[in-house]
Amino acid sequence: MLLRDALPVWANALLIAALLVGGFEVGLRLGRRRDGGESSVGHLLSATLGLLALLVGFTFALALGRHESRRLLIVSEANAIGTTYLRAQLLPEPYRARLAEQLRVYTDARIAIARAGEDAAALARAQATTDSLQGAMWATTMAGIPLVTSPPAGALLVSSMNEVIDVVGQRRAEVSARLPASVLLTLVLYALITAGMLGLVSSDSGARRERVLSVILLVLVTLALRLILDLDRPRSGYIIVSQVPLTSLRASMDASR
Repeated sequence: MLLRDALPVWANALLIAALLVGGFEVGLRLGRRRDGGESSVGHLLSATLGLLALLVGFTFALALGRHESRRLLIVSEANAIGTTYLRAQLLPEPYRARLAEQLRVYTDARIAIARAGEDAAALARAQATTDSLQGAMWATTMAGIPLVTSPPAGALLVSSMNEVIDVVGQRRAEVSARLPASVLLTLVLYALITAGMLGLVSSDSGARRERVLSVILLVLVTLALRLILDLDRPRSGYIIVSQVPLTSLRASMDASR
């Protein structure tokens, strides 16, 4: 399971495909050596394939749910920053312009975190910028709040700034929430055993077409597992959470200057 992050998604998929085809070949050879006669392996294979489908389905649903949670958090963060940017207009100068500029730079840093992918250096720089700007924005807000003529309006600004800071922790926790390695390992091992049983059943028939269809089935299982692995890697892969809410917000900030 260490290879889950060490290798690209496509390389993991090729490795899984090789394992499944290898398991199929082992089952095929074992089937050819056994004595002839009726066997109940076919019925066992049907039950095993059904359970494999359930395991793949539940794991996919879990990975997709976390992907959706990450997407919704980006929308929440964009809304929180946008609301704070508007409420910053309640502050008198020079705090109004200072906080607005800090929020623009802060949004750039949040976008940079997503674009960094798995580049550890770029990710560390963007996170350091985020942390330092949070302190600076809070200091600017606290310095300007006493000068706001309407106390309820000042309270709204403080509330939205708190939300901007809190959502960062939520996003970090959601990105760190990965599928347990034991779950993925069990799923791959179960698929491998199923591939062996499929080879065992295929040995009963001399038809080449059935063996080709069996390999196609293994390829489909591999594609399903690849999709799960892709969803489980929020910083890289082919399925990345869109940053459009943040980039659109950043464009609107420039337009409102």
